[in-house]
Amino acid sequence: MFVPAAVLALGLAACSDDQPEVESNTPRVEVDDDGERADRLLTLDQVTTALGDDRLEQADFDDVPVFENPDPRGPCGAEVPALEFGDDAVGRSFGTSDQVVFEIISTESDALGTYLDALIADQPDECPTYASRTNQGLMQTVSDVVLLDVAELGSRAVGWTSHIELQGQDLYGGVVAFALDGQVVFLQLQGIAPVDGDALAALGAAAAANLAAPVAGS
Repeated sequence: MFVPAAVLALGLAACSDDQPEVESNTPRVEVDDDGERADRLLTLDQVTTALGDDRLEQADFDDVPVFENPDPRGPCGAEVPALEFGDDAVGRSFGTSDQVVFEIISTESDALGTYLDALIADQPDECPTYASRTNQGLMQTVSDVVLLDVAELGSRAVGWTSHIELQGQDLYGGVVAFALDGQVVFLQLQGIAPVDGDALAALGAAAAANLAAPVAGS
């Protein structure tokens, strides 16, 4: 897989057989692939439909190294608390040769709720260009931030897309995060092509529908 080394909310890097393991100055994020609520995670069909890319393949979360962000920022560059998932967090990843998508669901804790609310609060009328540090100690420039309309996900939801310049390379990413029924859902997409904000919002809607669906057998 392509290796995007820029950082949105989390540091993200995908490895393949002919690429070395990506080094990081921060710890790797570890979540279960098959824990409780894993049946609520997005499926390959849902992601393919939302993004319109039939090249996507599903992978275990551990197959896409995801790292803690040393310089956490909101959509428009405000400093925010660190992103901390609970021990019960579950995740799944999807990817192609030029993009990676992952989802994490975690019970809302005080820390995770504070992080989400800080993201939501960082939505001024216009987002400035800003610089931040990656998990590899590099400086990246984030620009062209577009805040998404994710009102259908509830009052505690936020989404955005952005352009990232890192060492002369153009990368693009998007995030959707929301709270529902005591859970926090976190989606991140990153690759070498601009992100379709409407498609990302649709992916968030699919994630919300999964979480709200009746439990099988109830």
